[in-house]
Amino acid sequence: NSKPMIFIFKWRKTLALLGIVLLVILYFHYSGNSKYQPKTGDIVFQSSLSGQGKAIALATRSVYTHCGIVVVEDGTPYVFEAVQPVRKITLERWKRNGEGSAYKAMRLKSEYQFHLKDVNWSSIIKKWNHRNYDIKFDWTDDQLYCSELVWKVFDRWTNVQLCPLRRFKDYDVSSEIAQSIIKKRFGNKFPMEQQVVAPSDLMESPWLVAVN
Repeated sequence: NSKPMIFIFKWRKTLALLGIVLLVILYFHYSGNSKYQPKTGDIVFQSSLSGQGKAIALATRSVYTHCGIVVVEDGTPYVFEAVQPVRKITLERWKRNGEGSAYKAMRLKSEYQFHLKDVNWSSIIKKWNHRNYDIKFDWTDDQLYCSELVWKVFDRWTNVQLCPLRRFKDYDVSSEIAQSIIKKRFGNKFPMEQQVVAPSDLMESPWLVAVN
């Protein structure tokens, strides 16, 4: 009778598919977490769960929509990030705010590490901590968004311009969710020529190398 054999085949196929799904889930949950050794000055990227994160992903064609700078204090790694408001939180807590707790860590290449030598991270954090998040992505210091914070810290305190700045018009903002956010924040005056930088731009920096 072939029916039992067909049943066994289908059952094995189902188990195999479930196994693949489990592996994918485990990958996103543990990706980069076990072997990564955090170092002050590292830049970490994650996929945000917010509506804005989805819009940024579509506009930049990258799953990484949020970023921050690692600062290790007394053996504990923290992330200095621009959310509402700008803050410093532990890396463990920061990871949980991203999709599947997965993240990508990048570091200045070994030949550029000397740029970090005399950076006073405590002073930097004190200077910008608690500032409001910039929902309009202006290029001022009054309010800050995530990739702007990272770019400016490296530019001003390490003398490294991680990547060229871009403009809104360089991204694809045609998606429905992006247009909805633009309408709410800018009305009918969206500044297509405004200078900006995205997490995906930082990830393409020739100064950086992935470390997880």
